[in-house]
Amino acid sequence: MLLLLFLLLRRGRTGHAIRRSTRSLAVTALLTLTLAVIGGLGDTRPFAGVGRASAASVSLAPADFAAQMLALINVERRRAGLPELAWMSDVDRVAVDRAVDMATLGYFDHFNPAGIGAAHLLRAYGVPHDILGENIARSTYPAAQVVRNVHEAFMASPGHRANVLEGRFHRVGIGAAVVDRTYYFAIVFVD
Repeated sequence: MLLLLFLLLRRGRTGHAIRRSTRSLAVTALLTLTLAVIGGLGDTRPFAGVGRASAASVSLAPADFAAQMLALINVERRRAGLPELAWMSDVDRVAVDRAVDMATLGYFDHFNPAGIGAAHLLRAYGVPHDILGENIARSTYPAAQVVRNVHEAFMASPGHRANVLEGRFHRVGIGAAVVDRTYYFAIVFVD
């Protein structure tokens, strides 16, 4: 029943903190080139028959998914001696939009087919930040198991674990959407 795909399955696709700078265009171009060389832009083909969904068929996952995920993340942070992350509505809006976009368009990547990612949305929504990280997941686990299984997979992946345990992150948004019993998660971490 498991069709859980994470960036951990794709070498070189890990969530890294990104710094804003006055030379953002040059940095963005360099980052894009680097990601393309190491396979970081990923596979944007539709997931096992999902394809493009109508907006009406995509729905938000149950509201308690985000609360469950935040609780699991903060348990890990406390174990590591780090402060808990605070849920923030402005960052959450970005995460929810990312999850819904992936579910609606049927892709699984840090950038949608138009090249828009979390950094673009944070800027568009005026969310102040110096660094960001994003963990994404797609799963067909049943609703009762999906949050815990996604969290465990994040913690088993060095790049995702690094985002969860990054001491510079203080705020988080968690989005989860579902289409055809496939859950899409986007967790956006910012300072």
